[in-house]
Amino acid sequence: MTKLYEKLIHEQHSFKGIGKGIEKVAAVAQSTSGSEICKKLFTHLDLTTLNSIDNNNNVSALAGKARDLGDKFPGMANVAAVCVWPNYAGLVSETLAGTGIRTAAVAAAFPSAQSFREVKIIETSM
Repeated sequence: MTKLYEKLIHEQHSFKGIGKGIEKVAAVAQSTSGSEICKKLFTHLDLTTLNSIDNNNNVSALAGKARDLGDKFPGMANVAAVCVWPNYAGLVSETLAGTGIRTAAVAAAFPSAQSFREVKIIETSM
């Protein structure tokens, strides 16, 4: 599985690399004997932006890429979710409405978790 992961995903983690990564996965899926397995991998991926400089424009663009994936790559399964900071969750949900793609948001003092338990509970509930 590690070799498959490296073949499909390695070095495609940046926002700018998403299109290139999707093309790479599509090519591998079409050329691999287990292409159905490769296509199924998409249903387990989250497209994520958790940058300190995120804004409505780049978050909306990422959600739009996920929403429009089927137009660019017919027959490919779509990703599981788009993951963002909590303050962008509504924007992502609105952009992805009716697509079946979920919205994921980090919480609980992510990424360090260095906060009080009560704060994490309140933040998660919000």
